[in-house]
Amino acid sequence: MNESRHLSRYLAILTLSAVGLVLILPVVAVYQRAILTSTGADFDAIFQFGRQAPLLARSIAVAGGAAVLALILGVWVGIAVTRAHRIVKIAIGFAAGMSLLTPPYVFAIAWIDLWGPVGWLYHWAPEETALLGVAVYSLPGAAIALAAAYYPIIAIAAYIALRRVDQRWKEAASIAGQYHSYVREIALPAIISPIAAGFIVVFLLALYDFPVHSLLQVNTYLIEIHAASEYHNYSAAVLLSIPLVIISGVFLIAARTLIRNRGIYTDAGIMNDEPNSFRLGLVGSGCLVVTLASIFPMVVVASRAMPPATFLRLFETAGQELGSSLILAFIAATLITGLGTISSLAFTNARSRAAVDVVSAIPFLISGPLLGLGMIAVYNRPGPAGMVYDSAAILLLAWAARFGFVAQWGIGAGVRGQAPSGREAARVAGVSWLRMQFAVVIAQARPYIAMVWGATFVLTFREIDTAVLVAPPGLTLASVRLFTLMHYGPDGYVMAMALTMSAVMITVGASTYCLFAQWKRITDARP
Repeated sequence: MNESRHLSRYLAILTLSAVGLVLILPVVAVYQRAILTSTGADFDAIFQFGRQAPLLARSIAVAGGAAVLALILGVWVGIAVTRAHRIVKIAIGFAAGMSLLTPPYVFAIAWIDLWGPVGWLYHWAPEETALLGVAVYSLPGAAIALAAAYYPIIAIAAYIALRRVDQRWKEAASIAGQYHSYVREIALPAIISPIAAGFIVVFLLALYDFPVHSLLQVNTYLIEIHAASEYHNYSAAVLLSIPLVIISGVFLIAARTLIRNRGIYTDAGIMNDEPNSFRLGLVGSGCLVVTLASIFPMVVVASRAMPPATFLRLFETAGQELGSSLILAFIAATLITGLGTISSLAFTNARSRAAVDVVSAIPFLISGPLLGLGMIAVYNRPGPAGMVYDSAAILLLAWAARFGFVAQWGIGAGVRGQAPSGREAARVAGVSWLRMQFAVVIAQARPYIAMVWGATFVLTFREIDTAVLVAPPGLTLASVRLFTLMHYGPDGYVMAMALTMSAVMITVGASTYCLFAQWKRITDARP
């Protein structure tokens, strides 16, 4: 018992040290530099209500519009999937997953090619660069592009919620004449929480998606922060980030609360008691939504990338960037997943877990460019820190800081969801603490570890915001090069690079999902 307690304590100390070095130090450094260099004039210039308030309102409008549209599309698709046959369900799931794994800026460039002034649909436009009254280079255009990329998040939440609510209670309530009570007290609390959490996640992702805002020329609050960061104006970048961090922090805490409030779930599945015509119409409309939002933009990208000779030219000129991005994303995903696993094992107390969860999200909330300034402030100095700054290790540390909360929350959820009986049996059998962690806790958390690794690989492979600032000399990432070329227009080379990167992320995402499903069946002891 004493040995277990000592090992647990040492692991907690090691984890706290890693969290402090990787997550906290850059944040403290950038805020310290801003405080030391700020003057009263900086505060007066930054908090100009006439300029900053409209930009913040525009950012919230873009994110809110994307979240609302994603909510409509996602809930519709989620309901349709629950009514679909297995083959159709797999097809819809693959198409929606493809949309989720594809970088949003690829959807933006596809919509520009399709919807812009020289796009395929230009001759349908009632006036210049407008389709159905909406211009692609506009706030609604950015919201549509972001919704097309993120609606699968809400679709997954809606599908899981609908799938796991016990439909036998619905039948019993209908027989007893208490259907409204069933809806109010059982169904809605169980369904609304995950969908609301998905809505908040989409809102936050759309709020921080600088590449789409930039490509579609929507001047938002985040672009102001990027502009200040590019000039290494610490005081301006930090002061501008404060309202964004407050808003995002409130929403993120709300999402975490909603995710934990899971309601009453079982695994009874869905009773398809609607008429066949209604069910076919529902599934058909869901397929139409997925086709227009997910498949059609990728068809545009693939067709514009032809002929195949374009891909040969791409690998000749950008093969090094693609290879470097693959290797770094693989290492970063492994590093982030390992840190998340250790942290989940080290902090078993509810309060300590909640504290680490909140702290791990701070580097993401302050935005990518501000985190990049923090990394520069910490590592751009002579000595060992300078060696880190001049190497690819700076990218790994920056990504670990920015996306560490994904591993902390994802793997932590898998560990918290385990039944205590396995650990209790191991203690009774006299199994050491370390062996119990590997043989019981980590073994049961393998599905979540696999999914976190795939998610962090995708996020780091397509990351732009921080990499633009901290990438060492001589190293150009594929995502940064693609984002730079996108500003010159959607030509065949750009589309070929976008399609290649999307194919990599879709392959990794699909592989990790298959691994997750296989390990989940094993841990749940299902045939």
